[in-house]
Amino acid sequence: MTDPTWQAIELAVDPRHPRPRHAPPLSTVVAEIVHTALWSHDCGPISYLSLPGVFRHRTLVWAGSAPSDPLSLSGVEGTDITDETATLAQLAVNASEATIGVSIVEIDPRPLGETSAFTERLLATAPTALKTTTREPSLSPLLTAASDYPQALSVVAERGTDTTELAVRRVDFTPSVQITDRDTLAETLPSPMSTQLDSPATLTNWELLSNHGWEEIPVESLPANPTVLRQSYTTASDSTAPNRALAVAGSMAEYAQVWTRAPSDPLAADYQALGATGRLTATGSTLPTFFPVETRLYEMSGWEQLKYRRPLQITPVAPLVVPPGMRVAETDPTVQASRRPAVLDDITDPFAQTVVRWCLERGETITAVESSSPAVSFHRTTVDGNTTLVYLPVGESVHPGRLLAAVWEAHYDPTIAGVTVFAQSHETAHQATTLLARPFKPPTGSVTTLYQQPRSLADAVGTAVCDADCGRETWELTPTNELRCLVDGDWLIRGQLTDSFEALASQCRRVTATATGAKITYPDGTTTAIDRETVQATLRPLSAPARPAHLATGRETATVFVQDGAEFQDVRWPAADKAVGSPDRDAFMTAFRDTYTLSDPDATLSYHVGEPELVSYGRHSADQPSRPLGWVAFAKRYRNQRGHKPTASGPLTGLRLRYMPPARAAVFASISTR
Repeated sequence: MTDPTWQAIELAVDPRHPRPRHAPPLSTVVAEIVHTALWSHDCGPISYLSLPGVFRHRTLVWAGSAPSDPLSLSGVEGTDITDETATLAQLAVNASEATIGVSIVEIDPRPLGETSAFTERLLATAPTALKTTTREPSLSPLLTAASDYPQALSVVAERGTDTTELAVRRVDFTPSVQITDRDTLAETLPSPMSTQLDSPATLTNWELLSNHGWEEIPVESLPANPTVLRQSYTTASDSTAPNRALAVAGSMAEYAQVWTRAPSDPLAADYQALGATGRLTATGSTLPTFFPVETRLYEMSGWEQLKYRRPLQITPVAPLVVPPGMRVAETDPTVQASRRPAVLDDITDPFAQTVVRWCLERGETITAVESSSPAVSFHRTTVDGNTTLVYLPVGESVHPGRLLAAVWEAHYDPTIAGVTVFAQSHETAHQATTLLARPFKPPTGSVTTLYQQPRSLADAVGTAVCDADCGRETWELTPTNELRCLVDGDWLIRGQLTDSFEALASQCRRVTATATGAKITYPDGTTTAIDRETVQATLRPLSAPARPAHLATGRETATVFVQDGAEFQDVRWPAADKAVGSPDRDAFMTAFRDTYTLSDPDATLSYHVGEPELVSYGRHSADQPSRPLGWVAFAKRYRNQRGHKPTASGPLTGLRLRYMPPARAAVFASISTR
């Protein structure tokens, strides 16, 4: 929103007082104003906006530039009226024939929110006029089909070579249709506005996805059987069109053009590259088809359902035409209704406030929580009821121990569906996605070394310690899920991955402060008094391990967003100029095997155990995976490398997962009982 406020003309009709039968249709009146302003006074672009107010629907028109031949406006004194507003106002007065209310207002879009909402742009494969088989304007169904939640219809008109060119956009503030991340796109995307029009030659920016290789594909091998958005195998591997289509559809640029004084067309080149245009055309006689006028009254404001968005603020400047039966209010209802509540009072960090605002303006719920980690301070509940633990990197980097501890906490909380990470930069977001996909240090041979938390290992007795002159501890995980803490090559602690920290800490000395100094408690329960100075000089605390809840499927229950001003976008949303890539199949399979599996002559890896890990790794590695992707290709390649017949049937001998992730405990339990 480049201009905080600007002037506009409001046209108003009270449906309780019908206009004379001889009066021209309202759409014709608007079209006449727009056409004359463009072609006789050259003050384009001309914006038309139709949206709900508090008690009635509002129709606004404004000009984006000063006219070449301005009109003077009589009867208005003492107000600072711009030339373009005066010209539009006089044209409206002339066209109204005293049957339409006309007034000059100042509009302020800031109460609508600091973040974007779901926006559609009407497109065509070539500049075209809208077709209609009824007497109503072609765009009328977009207003009559509006839900109980507020929607805004924007039409921007500009002079073309010999016709008027128009850009049509619809903004829907309904919480359930807000697109936030890639994996909910397939189930969130509403029916496009093109299907509501009697004009088959049109489509929308979101329909570009299916036109350029994107498919909704169910992934049955993953635990939740999600339907995800993937590129089809027919997509050309050297083309940027699929990524451009997704990038353009998810761009916030279209929303921004609705709420600016002089809108432009920043995505025109992208649409052209995708074989479409957002420039529809009309002659003087067909122009009314683009300007439906809604005169609805509301018993209750739809904006009341949106706690953190308020209606466009409309401030009266000067009434020009007041038809019989209509009165002029000194203060518009939108002025009082435009005060938004503040974000959570106990969230003071600027970045956290930006995150909270983004969530709340999408209709989500934020709940402050107590947490041992400074990176976790609230939960996020989406409109479909899913609650995730929100992780905010402290500073500009991700602490592996903190993030993995948050994932572990979310996994073992039955009320939490996963983790949401909000990052301030792409670098930080990449750190997060890497950790979620590989929740352990880069593997070296058969050893799986874990990250450590910034907190000390402790139980109710005290903090676990070792001698101060010992080397740093190392936490390792075996394929059988044995968890080991090594200090100078010796095992100090041994247990299972899912053992409590209390059970692990009880295996070594623990220190606790006392009124007179400190106390050491030994594993056998005996204690020794010690002064605090000696503790500080001879002992040091042991760090708690960052235990992995997942193996390769960590990103299935996590979403990573990267900041873009007041907005956030799923880090998996591609850039418009990023080419489609299909990774080398052999390199892909080798990377999976080296990272997530171990060679073991006494082990076997079955389809049910290995395939979900492989599929999750693949779908988060590339949108168009190596062909074919899945267990069949992996099994054949593995057996072929071992000199065996390259078949896909049966378990793979000599191979096992690096460890058994707790998130899939039910799978391992079912296998052990067979």
